[in-house]
Amino acid sequence: MISTCYVVANTLPPNFGWQMRARGLRAAQLVSQARAVFDEVRYLLFLERFHTLHRDRGFAILAPAQADTTMISLDAFEAFAERIEPATFVFTQNEFVEKAAIAAERHTVIYDILSLRELSLPLSGASEDEIRQFQVHHAKMLKIASRTMVNGDKARAFLGDKLKGKDVVVAPFSPPPMEVSPRPRTHLLFGGPLPRWADVTPIFRTMSAYLAQAPETPTIMLAPEGQTEDANALEYCALWLMANVTPMWNLSALNDAEILAMCFGYVEWAPLDEGRAHGMSLRTLQAVAAGVPVLHQVGTALDLLWDTFPGERLDAPITPADVARFVEKAKAGDYDEAVSAAQAVLNHHRGTPQPFEGLTR
Repeated sequence: MISTCYVVANTLPPNFGWQMRARGLRAAQLVSQARAVFDEVRYLLFLERFHTLHRDRGFAILAPAQADTTMISLDAFEAFAERIEPATFVFTQNEFVEKAAIAAERHTVIYDILSLRELSLPLSGASEDEIRQFQVHHAKMLKIASRTMVNGDKARAFLGDKLKGKDVVVAPFSPPPMEVSPRPRTHLLFGGPLPRWADVTPIFRTMSAYLAQAPETPTIMLAPEGQTEDANALEYCALWLMANVTPMWNLSALNDAEILAMCFGYVEWAPLDEGRAHGMSLRTLQAVAAGVPVLHQVGTALDLLWDTFPGERLDAPITPADVARFVEKAKAGDYDEAVSAAQAVLNHHRGTPQPFEGLTR
């Protein structure tokens, strides 16, 4: 019998054109790893989710379907699970818990815990009902899953007794880089999908002050359009008006890769709350995968991923002097050796089939 694995893509995989969301990139990573173990590996994408994403990001979604993708409606999943031969289904996070329960009746279910939402939900202002629903779904997924994946040792330690007696695999998030033509690294990059519940004024204020003093540094600002009620509205507007700053957002996968290929450094700093302390920044991982050193902060789960950080970490609030020092060292190639070593670690995590070993029937 042919062994088959279906990786449920909560958001679109990068081969659809849209790359910015972590769970689509996680699906691409897991598909790549599973192909070394299973005879056939496919993405499973629910039509309702595809249509929502297409309305939200339509111009950046370049393909309506792919050869390695099965697209069905949520209502059709039960019949689909009953019709196919026993297979393995991977569910990242627990938003499709009812479908996972259906799959578990005949198939092997893997629960992939990419981020600790029990930490981010309260910070984001979620209601008690939302938090309680998450806890119920989380407990149900842990019960029905044959194997649980966690994104790093820090997350495994946090979950502690909840994983007792479970088949647990640590599978660090390692987003695949996209091949682009080499080009001169001329720009500094900063920003990204900063947490909406955090006050990100310090990073915008710092970058505004630094770039006002360094007009010779062309910079790309990745940030959604500022709103008047945002705490960082004035700093955002000041950066928007600078001649050496190019604001960008809503990038396609290829655009995103091309930007990383032309940048010599990435500034990715945000206030350190409990959620960030246990997380691995997608944008930092993407930058390192593309060979770009990062100015980050001490205290996140990335501390445990690399022996030497591929760039620089701060254990104090970020200042214009920190950015100036980082830019000078990045341009001089001082971080190149550490970045290459970190790339090798990501390549290893992305290339190992270990998360799926022992699951084929």
